[in-house]
Amino acid sequence: MKIQTLSWAVIMVFCSIVTNAQETSIADCTDGIDNDGDGLIDLNDDDCSCGDLITSSLIPNPSFEEMSCCPMTEAELNCANDWIQASAATTDYVHTCGVLGNPFLSFEAPLPFPDGEGAIGFRDGKPGSPNFKEYTGACLTGPMTEGVEYRLDFFVGFHDDPGSLIFDMAVFATTDCNSLPFGNGVTDIGCPTNTQDWVQIGEMQVKGENEWKNVVFDFMADQPYSAIVLGPACDVNPNFLMDPYFYFDRLVLAERSMFTVPLNIDGDICTDNLVLSVDEVENANYQWFINGVAIDNATTNQLPIPNDPTSIATFEAMVITATGCSNSVTFNVEIPSYQTDLSETICYGETYNLFGFVLDSTDVYTLTTTASDGCDSMVVLNLVVLDNIEIPLEYDICTGEQIVINSQPFSVGGQYSQMLTSEDGCDSILVINIIELPILASDNNFEICTGQTITINNEGFSTSGDFQQTLTSSNGCDSIVNIAISILQGETNRDYYTICGSNPVTIDGVEYTASGEFAENFTDANGCQGSNIIVIENDPNCENCGSDPLFASSISIQRQTEEFYEVVVLKDGKTILKDIFNAESTSDVLVRYIVVKNQITNNDLIANEFESKMSNNYYKLSNSKFVAKEWFDKNDVNVTKQFRIDVNGEFQMLKKQIDKLKVGNRMSHI
Repeated sequence: MKIQTLSWAVIMVFCSIVTNAQETSIADCTDGIDNDGDGLIDLNDDDCSCGDLITSSLIPNPSFEEMSCCPMTEAELNCANDWIQASAATTDYVHTCGVLGNPFLSFEAPLPFPDGEGAIGFRDGKPGSPNFKEYTGACLTGPMTEGVEYRLDFFVGFHDDPGSLIFDMAVFATTDCNSLPFGNGVTDIGCPTNTQDWVQIGEMQVKGENEWKNVVFDFMADQPYSAIVLGPACDVNPNFLMDPYFYFDRLVLAERSMFTVPLNIDGDICTDNLVLSVDEVENANYQWFINGVAIDNATTNQLPIPNDPTSIATFEAMVITATGCSNSVTFNVEIPSYQTDLSETICYGETYNLFGFVLDSTDVYTLTTTASDGCDSMVVLNLVVLDNIEIPLEYDICTGEQIVINSQPFSVGGQYSQMLTSEDGCDSILVINIIELPILASDNNFEICTGQTITINNEGFSTSGDFQQTLTSSNGCDSIVNIAISILQGETNRDYYTICGSNPVTIDGVEYTASGEFAENFTDANGCQGSNIIVIENDPNCENCGSDPLFASSISIQRQTEEFYEVVVLKDGKTILKDIFNAESTSDVLVRYIVVKNQITNNDLIANEFESKMSNNYYKLSNSKFVAKEWFDKNDVNVTKQFRIDVNGEFQMLKKQIDKLKVGNRMSHI
C-alpha cells in the first residue's frame, strides 16, 4: 500500500503523528537521529508528518476512531460517533476490529488506513440502479464564516476491482444541520443537490488501485455552512454495472490560512544578515531543520543563516505546543552568483568600455563585481570587432557610355573606390574596376557583277559605292562594318563565221542557216555573265555549193596559254583531229591545215591524198580565190570529181578569230 498526495495547491497535511509509526514521538522527529533504522531522519521520514493541532478541524471524529461498537457487517455507520447516515442508500463503517468493506461485494480497504483504524466505504451506483449513491454526513463543530476561504483535506481509498479504479468525488454543504439525512428515504434519489438546501462545494476526479490518495478542496464559504456530506458526484458512474465501491478517511476542515505556519524572511544572504523566523506562539517550542534534519540548538522562533556554502539548503521550522506540532513553509537558500551575458559588436578602430576597461579586440571577457545585494556579479562580454568591409566590383562599359554607381557617374575605364556604411554601421569600401570596351570596326570589299545583289548582315546591295553598318559585337558594344561595293562588267566576245549559200553552219550544237548576229552567254573568270556574239556572214566568193554538207561537223579552238592552242576537229561526232599548236604557227601551218581539213569530204581517197600532199608540203596556197583539184573516185576510176576549196577567204576570217582569243577562252568553227 502507498499513500500519495493529489491536491489543487501545495499544502502541509495536518494530522497527528501516525500511531503505528516507528518514530514514536515529536522528540524522535527533532533529534537528528534515525530512531527506527529505516535510513530516514526527522522530517525526511513519513512517520514525522505534523498535523495542525493548534486549531481543531470543524469536522468531529475526523478519522472515525471514536466509536460505540465494532462494525461486523455492512451499513453499521451508527457505530462511528458524530457521523450520520446522510442518504437512504447506506454507507459502511469499516474498521480493523471488524469488516474492512462490504461483505456482500467482497471488497476490502487497502491497509494501513491513512490515520487510525477506521474509515467509511460507499457505493457509486449498482446494476439496475445507476443512481444508487451512498453518502455520509456530519454536523460541524461550528458554522463556517461567510467570505472566508476554507480547505477540506482528506484521503480517498481504492481496492483493485476493475470497476472501482476511477470516479468523481464530491463534497456538499448546507446551512441547516436538520437537513441530514436527505432524500426522504428514497434510495435512488442520487446526490444531495437533487433535494433542497444542499449545494456542491467541490468535485474532483480521483483514480487509484489498492492505495490511498490525498484529496484537497479549497473553497470560499459563501454561506455559514453548518453540515457537510461526502460521497460520489451527481453524474452517473459509467461503471455502475460493475458495483463501483470506494473509501474515505482522515478529514480535516479548517480555514485555509491555518494549514501552514507563515515564515518571515529578513535580510539577504549575500549581505550576511539573512534571518528566518516564525511568529511567536504562546507556550510553544521551536525546532529548525536543514534539508529535513534538525539543527542542533536551533530552538527559538528565529534562525540566522550565514553567507556560507553550507547554507545552500532547504530550511523550515516546527512549532510544538502541548496539543501537537505544525510545520512552516520551506525556504530554499541559494547564494546567487549573478551573471550577465553581453554580446557587443564594434567597428575596427572603435573601443568598448567595460566598467573602465577599454577593449578593442575580438575576445570573450569576464569581469567579476559585487552586486547591490552584496553577491558576486559576473559580466561575460563576447566582443566582436568587425573589419572594414572591402567589396570588389567590376563593370564593363563601351567607349562613350556611362554607368552610375551609388549616384556617381563613370565613363572612363580605371579603378575607383567609394566609402559607404554597411548594415552594421561600419565602413564599407567599394573597389570599382571599370573596363572600357572599344567599339570594333572592320573594312570589307566586295565585287559583284552587273545586275547582281549581295546581302550583307541581312541588307542587300546592288550598286557600287561605300556603305556602313552598325552592329552589336560579342562584348555588347557597337561593331562598325565598312563596306565597299565594286561592279564588274561581263566579257563580250564576237566570233565570225561564214556560210555558203544554203549550206548551214553548226556552232556548239546549234545549226545556223542564215547570216546575222547571235548571242551565247557564258560565265567568265570573275563569275560574271559574258556574251559570245556569233556573227554569221555570207561568203561572197562561195560558188558551186551543193546542198549537202561536205565539211566537218565542227572545229573547237581553245587558247590554253599565251603560246599554245588546242584544236579539236569533229566529223559526225568523231574526232578526226586533236592536237596542240604553237602560237607562232597560227599564221600559216595551223590556219591552212584547219581550213583545208575543215573542207575535206568523207571520201577516204581524197582525204588520204590530201594528207599526203600536206605532209610533204606539196600543197601551197596561191593568190587565187579558188583552188581546183580533180580526184578520181576510188569506186570508179573513170569518173572524176572536182573538189573546189575557197581557201583564202576562210583563212583570213579564221586567222582574225584566233588572234582575238584570250587565255582560257574557246571558239567554235564550222
